Amino acid sequence: MRKQLTRQRNERNTPGTTAVVEPIEPDEDEQPIAITAATDEDSTTWQQDLLSHLLAMSPLAFERLCAQILREAGCEEVEVTQYVGDEGLDGVGLLRMGLLTFPVYFQAKRYAGTVGPEKVRELRGALFGRADKGILITTGRFSSAAMKEAARAGAPIDLIDGERLCDLLLEYKLGVTVRPVVDVAALARFES
Repeated sequence: MRKQLTRQRNERNTPGTTAVVEPIEPDEDEQPIAITAATDEDSTTWQQDLLSHLLAMSPLAFERLCAQILREAGCEEVEVTQYVGDEGLDGVGLLRMGLLTFPVYFQAKRYAGTVGPEKVRELRGALFGRADKGILITTGRFSSAAMKEAARAGAPIDLIDGERLCDLLLEYKLGVTVRPVVDVAALARFES
């Protein structure tokens, strides 16, 4: 899977294509989010543009987006939990693998900086007695201590940082698409 994501990332960064951040479809009770595409003249990448829009989303909208990622990844019956009294769990879905079904809980964190190990421990504590595994999704990045804590024996936690989140949104075409563009500089090389 890592090789496939690396290949897809390389394809997106090759001349002739560009990633474009597009509006994420809102639910009925939300206002549309206006998102514009980054151009070559912009100093930001499409990932930075996307992350800035994700940070501007309401917490509930971000949780709904994370729930949609789980649906696209094959989870069924995905629900966002109640905002009040959710005990640190933002949503749950069911992952079916052959004859087995596993509950998958997730927590969504809109952070611009680094997520520390305490957030991983909080999620592990919230999972106790409910599930053996959870997913922590953030717009930021994870500290090395958080990654160590997530890999610790006994209910390991899967981590999705901002970079991987952008890749997943592109892969599932949730607010991001790839469009072909003409690379004039590449074509000019054939003139000589």
